[in-house]
Amino acid sequence: MSNTPMTRAFFALAMLGLSPGLCAQQPDEGTPAARFAAVKADHEKAMKAFVTAYQAAKSEAEKDALVRDQLPKPEPYVARMIAIAAESPNDPVAVDCLTWALDNGRDEEQMAAVLQTLQRDHLTSPKLGDVCMTLRGGGIKNDEAFLRAVLADNPHRPVRAQACYVLGLLHTQAATLARTVQSGGDPARVQQLAARYGEEWLAAMRTADAAQLQQQGEALLERVAAEFGEVAAPRGTLGEWATADLFELRHLTVGKPAPEIVGTDLDGVEFKLSDYRGKVIFLDFWGFW
Repeated sequence: MSNTPMTRAFFALAMLGLSPGLCAQQPDEGTPAARFAAVKADHEKAMKAFVTAYQAAKSEAEKDALVRDQLPKPEPYVARMIAIAAESPNDPVAVDCLTWALDNGRDEEQMAAVLQTLQRDHLTSPKLGDVCMTLRGGGIKNDEAFLRAVLADNPHRPVRAQACYVLGLLHTQAATLARTVQSGGDPARVQQLAARYGEEWLAAMRTADAAQLQQQGEALLERVAAEFGEVAAPRGTLGEWATADLFELRHLTVGKPAPEIVGTDLDGVEFKLSDYRGKVIFLDFWGFW
């Protein structure tokens, strides 16, 4: 068998469960960076055309039909991105292609394979921070193994910080989900979770140590605040994010005493929430932005 870039790309597509025909329908030409930009542009053009048609629709039935029949499916674009990365694994844009695929893909096994490729071929990339943040929602197989590998071996401090932060979130989220599954108080919610994550995940949650998961998650968030506190994040730093998350986990969850609130009533008299301890209190928070 030949070892041309196209052969490698087709092999990679097959390993990821994709048909090479998806890529062949719209061949890409030029440098890897130009091809990456072309796929993004094609996707954006298709989405713009859909939005225009949707906004022009006259009825809910027409809108529903548009969503069902004309909403651009990500699979062909994901296939093209994976093909570019497979043909040019040593080009920096390969990480961009795989990250885009991870952001937009739907097939769980395929996304797990993309994550494995990133871990195997691009573990030291300075671009993996975006991948880490994409994993905040959970649900991708081997996401914890990927994040731990990034935290241990990526040479870039901001990337390690993001890996540590998302690891902490995933552990605390898992603790919450384990309590939901084990409590048996919300069967409909458990069914939704099982449909999303699968029966294997559900079985693991039934026996998980929620307290240990919570402790591990908090320890990781504490590490972010102590070791990576100054790393920039949107609207602040990761240290500020982690500190806020820890406060919420420790003080704003069901069963925790409400934190102190100090304010001024309509007569200008200062009051504290603790003044009403033992009474039923209705708090209404509102504001204008």
